[in-house]
Amino acid sequence: MYNVSIKNQAYILLFLYFLCGVGFMIAYLIKIHNKKYNIAVDKYNQLCMLYNKSDIVKQLTKHRGIQYYFNGHLNDIDDKKTILYKRKYCLVTFWSMSHIILYALIGFFCPSLFLPSFVSGVIWEGIEKKFCNCHDLVDILYNSMGFGIGYILNKLFFNKFNASVKITSIVVILIVLLLILDFINKIEDFSNSNTNKNKNNKDTIIFQDIDKNEVNSSITDDMIKNDF
Repeated sequence: MYNVSIKNQAYILLFLYFLCGVGFMIAYLIKIHNKKYNIAVDKYNQLCMLYNKSDIVKQLTKHRGIQYYFNGHLNDIDDKKTILYKRKYCLVTFWSMSHIILYALIGFFCPSLFLPSFVSGVIWEGIEKKFCNCHDLVDILYNSMGFGIGYILNKLFFNKFNASVKITSIVVILIVLLLILDFINKIEDFSNSNTNKNKNNKDTIIFQDIDKNEVNSSITDDMIKNDF
């Protein structure tokens, strides 16, 4: 039985939000005020775990802010095309995974606080939209998914479930872990592929798994003018 009181769960929730907020602000300030680190930050915040060019994905991602990737410093038209392509067709991004992981921790340590954490997530997206236009409404869905994963883990650790529920939960958790491992591998591959590149190479921040011809065929100059 999970014996942490709701009051203490609230303290844990605030602590997790504090750590998340500090990390976000550090990344944002480095990105905005220290241009020499732009490439390093871009390398990670532009990673994509799942691409899909279906109409459903385009409907889901159309509510992302134009600064979702902190791309205000970009001037090159090819870089802008790549950013727009990623913002439109990447369903699960680095930031999506950060939301899932954060809320999995919240679901595990604060299983009684789904509603407060959900409302906080909605408010956070509103803050992102108002102050830096880097919001993504789909993150609200990822928050709920992450909380559900953490909640299931909490129940598996601290409560007795019947065998069928345990097996189902373990399968779901294994699938999520495999996706996370795949994402980590992409980060490592992406880092390694850029280790020996010239720092002045403008292709450094472009995904290694995107075909430039596909980008050019999907994103027109007119779309760039209307979007940036």
